[in-house]
Amino acid sequence: MSLALYAKNQGLDLQGYKCLDEKVKAEARRLLLWCKDKFGYAIDTGMYFGIRDLHFEVESELVPYVIHQMKNIGFEFIENNEYWRL
Repeated sequence: MSLALYAKNQGLDLQGYKCLDEKVKAEARRLLLWCKDKFGYAIDTGMYFGIRDLHFEVESELVPYVIHQMKNIGFEFIENNEYWRL
């Protein structure tokens, strides 16, 4: 399900969707910076980390949308999004 369809199912209008979209993008950017800070030594080594290493600060139903956005900004996921690397 796309974020737009999720927002529609939640009864959000266009402005609500835009706020939700920005929230998802902001969380992905926050995680990118956090990962670079915490795992900077292992970036570009090909090493994968478990999804449990990530600390999402959004509602659990938004996590799949955050993961999709993370893929758009450079994260790579394998094993049904259980492992990631930059």
